[in-house]
Amino acid sequence: MAGESIGGVLPFSVSQKISKRIKKIFSFNPYDYDKKFGDGIGRGNFFARFIMFHVSLPILGSLFARLENKIVLKNIFNGGFFDKNKLPEDYLNLLCKSYKHPGYYYHFRNVLSNYQSWTNAKDIYPDINLPIELIYGDNDWSDNAERNETKN
Repeated sequence: MAGESIGGVLPFSVSQKISKRIKKIFSFNPYDYDKKFGDGIGRGNFFARFIMFHVSLPILGSLFARLENKIVLKNIFNGGFFDKNKLPEDYLNLLCKSYKHPGYYYHFRNVLSNYQSWTNAKDIYPDINLPIELIYGDNDWSDNAERNETKN
């Protein structure tokens, strides 16, 4: 079972329910270190920090989230790319289709509002008895202390 970022935490949680069906866990850049709403995303750049702060606000946050568009998304994503020229335009266009679906903004904010569950997932890591491959990119938003905490 494999996952990346928020999805990199999910195989650990799922393994607690169906460990007999999983042979190995691959976790790429697990997003298990937030201390507040959108903390990891906000590390990408000033623009991402500004957006995440405003999206996190009660009431106004849902209005602010509705301002999402291709320009906003691209500037947030640029904070996650070491080489900003590597963000494929067709991938960005695909992502932009998401926020046109009914309920997208509610679910987007709801996922980020549950950041504590990703951080708390570290509590179950010692109980996992499966082979684990933990992989970090050189430029992941987590710092060395956070990576070591997850490794340990």
